[in-house]
Amino acid sequence: MHDHFDYWSRITPEREFGIDVARRLSYADAAVEVARLCSALHGAGIGAGCRLAIISRNRIEYALVSFAASKLGAVVVPVNVRLAAEELRFVLSDAGARCAFVDAPFQATLAGVRGTLSELGCVVSIGTGNGGLPDGMIPYENFLASASAAPTARRAQPSDDAVQYYTSGTDGKPKGVVHGHIALAVAASYWRSVFPIGANERQLLASPAFHPGGFLNFLHTSLCGASVYFLAKFDAYEVLRLIAEERLVHASLVPTTLDACLAEVKDTKPDRFGSLRYLSYGASPISAATIRRALEVFPCEIHQHFGLTEAPILTHLMPQDHLRGLKQRSLLLSTGRPVVGCEIRILDDDGQELPVREPGEICARTPLAMKGYHGRPEATAETLRHGWLHTGDIGFLDEEGYLRIIDRKKDMIVSGSENVFAGEVEHRLLGHPAVHESAVIGVPSERGGEEVKAIVVLTSGQSVSAEELMDFCGESLAGYKRPRSVDFVSELPRNANGKVLKRVLREPYWEEHSRRVS
Repeated sequence: MHDHFDYWSRITPEREFGIDVARRLSYADAAVEVARLCSALHGAGIGAGCRLAIISRNRIEYALVSFAASKLGAVVVPVNVRLAAEELRFVLSDAGARCAFVDAPFQATLAGVRGTLSELGCVVSIGTGNGGLPDGMIPYENFLASASAAPTARRAQPSDDAVQYYTSGTDGKPKGVVHGHIALAVAASYWRSVFPIGANERQLLASPAFHPGGFLNFLHTSLCGASVYFLAKFDAYEVLRLIAEERLVHASLVPTTLDACLAEVKDTKPDRFGSLRYLSYGASPISAATIRRALEVFPCEIHQHFGLTEAPILTHLMPQDHLRGLKQRSLLLSTGRPVVGCEIRILDDDGQELPVREPGEICARTPLAMKGYHGRPEATAETLRHGWLHTGDIGFLDEEGYLRIIDRKKDMIVSGSENVFAGEVEHRLLGHPAVHESAVIGVPSERGGEEVKAIVVLTSGQSVSAEELMDFCGESLAGYKRPRSVDFVSELPRNANGKVLKRVLREPYWEEHSRRVS
């Protein structure tokens, strides 16, 4: 993972490596800091196979810590900063994290659960909040100062574990998705072929680095020997300012954030954003109106990629597809065609391939596929069957090979860019004494994509308001998992086997929508 970073640090040390709100670093300065991190981590007992968690917004240290871990053979665990305390505790415990780097806004949450994490040793603070540093956390500068002689970099094997993302699973508990160095290298190489950026050019990291797409952003940058701007928190005005003033050549957004940016633009002078060559998005389909407006504001190529935590890039909707889609709208509802090296098949429940336009489970064979789920051999075997990654998504391929997603086999909701497992929210709702039964579904959001909706059957003689139930969920679940609305019904629709028919529950909300999922 660190090879290209090392290469450019040796060959062109004066080049700009990265920028955030606090500082700018050249490749030479970044390399010095990575070496000090290696030494300090080695001194703290971090070595091959150890899990190292990063709980942080986008900032330069995210990349530096990741490269240092790679040089030691350790495994980076990017942690979603929006997790509630119990969710954070579970992830760190499941990963067996030995060390954690934590950004200021999330230090109190970690401090609250640290006592239950027996394997967690050193905790390094990246930045200090107004309330000071919790006990037992080491300031980043002090940690660097503990460095002595740097250990010899360990030469990673292509099959070695490199990064472990977390995603919701079919049992409602997050699963650690393990990727090896070879998968990261292939993904970054593909991005370089699609988004060729060069020396002294900058791209924007606006999506969270704890997501595979965000993490891949700075790997792609170092592969190209270019520079990346780490944006800690999305702000439409700030994105536009950075594109114009920092002369960014590539920005990756989701349609809702792209719409927010477009709404901020009051003029369409082509030279204002003339540096931008590539605009990419994912997570949900895009409207023809948004494409037209985007091409007015940003006269550049527009790309869409579809993937999942288990395989970050499966299909690609290319710039020419978006232009065709202005007249042939069905193209904008697709996720494009398989990327180089990836095969897509649509299989039925018996594993048989289905014909064109016949819906079934989307399965992929790709070098970008995960190695497996950390400590979950049965779940790994279920997902990686007969050499194919079973995505749990339902879709079809058309006559030209474009993939269309129409539903989910796994009961997952995409809220914004976050995955929400319905069973986890349902379990929380059932903890309320007034709730007899619950079903959680994804419904269209006014901001685009989906939002979480709860449908509840009350216990006889009990009453509770929708607001009370939403607040109840918010007490122990991350904010993006909290239902945005609650409907009360006398009973839930079921099939002959007693299974709740969520398709029936979802149908009224999606009647006017040609694509049933984000």
